Parts: sequence; C-alpha cells; structure tokens
Amino acid sequence: MKSKLNNLLFFVLAAYVFMAVVYVFTPTTTGQSDRGQCQQQCTQEYQRCRNTANANQNSCKQAFDACRARCRTGTNTNTNTNTNMNGNTNTNTNNGH
Repeated sequence: MKSKLNNLLFFVLAAYVFMAVVYVFTPTTTGQSDRGQCQQQCTQEYQRCRNTANANQNSCKQAFDACRARCRTGTNTNTNTNTNMNGNTNTNTNNGH
C-alpha cells in the first residue's frame, strides 16, 4: 500500500514539475500580431467606406486590397482619399412647435 502511495505522490509531483517547465518555456502572447491588427483595421476601413452614402464599391475594394497588401509588406499608411460628395445639408427647421 505504501508503494502505491509513493508512486501516486511521485506521479503528481512529476506532473507539477512538467507543467512548471512548460509554463516557463512557453512564449507569451500579447494579443493580435501587428499584421493581424493591420488587416483588421483595413477591414474596418473597408466596411466604413462601403457604408457611406453613394459609396463607390470598386474604389472601396481597391483601397482595401492595397491596404491588405501594405499589411503583408509592413508599409501600411492610410491613403484613403474618399470624400463625401452627396451634398446633404441637414438643417433644423423646427421653430419650437
């Protein structure tokens, strides 16, 4: 009986030591990679572009593809030249009624 208990304790101790070694030598992760963040920003910008009034879908797609390409090469800069040309002018005509 004592031999089985010793074997069990040895196994438990060995498991703890193994886990400690794995923990010490496992690289830490700090969230998403720079490339992943870059690509996520490209996607968000693409969605914003497509959701604007009178959005040029082809222009949005070209800008998205170029942005993703810059993420792959590590040279991403925002070159978005989209402008709002829909001419909306919201004016409040509420005169207190």
